Amino acid sequence: MSIPEDFPIIDPHVHLWDIIKTPRVFTWPKKIFGWNDRSALGSVGETQWLESLFLKSSGIELGAIVGQVDLESDQLDRWLFAHKTASSKLMGIRQSLLWDKSKEIMNLCHKEKLTQSKKWRAGFDLLEKHNLLFEACLFNPQLDELNKLAKSYPNTSLILEHMGFPIGLGGPYASYGRSTSDRNNILEQWQNDIAAVAENKNVMVKLSGFFMPLLGWGYHKRDQEPSVNEIVDDCRPMFDFVIQQFGVDRCMFASNFPMDKVSMKLSTLYDFYWTISEDLSSDDRKKVFYKNAKECYQII
Repeated sequence: MSIPEDFPIIDPHVHLWDIIKTPRVFTWPKKIFGWNDRSALGSVGETQWLESLFLKSSGIELGAIVGQVDLESDQLDRWLFAHKTASSKLMGIRQSLLWDKSKEIMNLCHKEKLTQSKKWRAGFDLLEKHNLLFEACLFNPQLDELNKLAKSYPNTSLILEHMGFPIGLGGPYASYGRSTSDRNNILEQWQNDIAAVAENKNVMVKLSGFFMPLLGWGYHKRDQEPSVNEIVDDCRPMFDFVIQQFGVDRCMFASNFPMDKVSMKLSTLYDFYWTISEDLSSDDRKKVFYKNAKECYQII
């Protein structure tokens, strides 16, 4: 099933960077998720560059920017003001919380349970002042951390990215998902934690990122990408579960491209989304593909 050409879509999670001016460790020969570089992604200069993309008649339509700052910075208030000055499209902040005890998984967070530190929380306090949402990118063992954060800040909007990245859910990755029993335990714990996070009405979720290698599906190792039907068989129950827990008003389909491109084409990914949303009403489909993102990121 393919999405009709006239059906509106807002993709709320696309990575954009200048490959010449923005140094990054993630390159396509490195087809695994994880890098140790703490680069300048999210700097005021990058926000300015993203703003410039709106001004070019390139056919690219960008609706909002989520920048990155260190919430432990002593100059955080100044940095947040500078980001918002650089672009009126800045709607949120993303600071990676990805941390795992396994040495086989590259962390993108410099310490465990960063969100529980007093200094980080003091920085998080400023988001409400600047009317900015927070995008939470973390692994499934960290979902309880997000649950506690959401409960502590009921007036701040939080977005759970990539459904909490259940490592090894689809197959072996690092020390996770080595057996059927392991994967069943991962699924059960992930479901329990997703249900707990969903109780917080200030949290939305991006139905995305499920095709990074760390999920364990192994799609990226194939000569040919998987068919839509195969992806549906593998993954639909998890997407259905998240939609059921959060409700259609707090869910957004997103591509996470080009990161998920390692497993499939963009068209294949969205054909999968369209297929698994077939039981939704027409209005609910518009919510998860378009309306929720438009409202969340205040896209005019």
